[in-house]
Amino acid sequence: MPIMNATNPAELSLCHMDIDMERPQLMFTVARALASEVRISILRLLCERNMNVNEIAVALGIPTSTAALNVRVLQEAGLINTRMQPGVRGAMKLCSCRVEALTMSLFPAGR
Repeated sequence: MPIMNATNPAELSLCHMDIDMERPQLMFTVARALASEVRISILRLLCERNMNVNEIAVALGIPTSTAALNVRVLQEAGLINTRMQPGVRGAMKLCSCRVEALTMSLFPAGR
């Protein structure tokens, strides 16, 4: 499994995300994204298959707006990928898992 030491979550592909204290903003963003039962549930769903925001909302029994907000948080943290694709009415956001494992070190790199 490749290890990615990216400072920008947008640089990540399906990998092991390795975060340390030298990137505190990334650590904060990822920790915040994981600090929600709804977002953990979304990650579980996306580990099984790609889903659009509406499918996520239905699967979790939450409003689409709530699903969209939580998808955005996960995307900003670099934990999922999203892409727009044609839908029945306009475009829809297709979501997929981006990171299969995560390590957070509370020590600076190299210690």
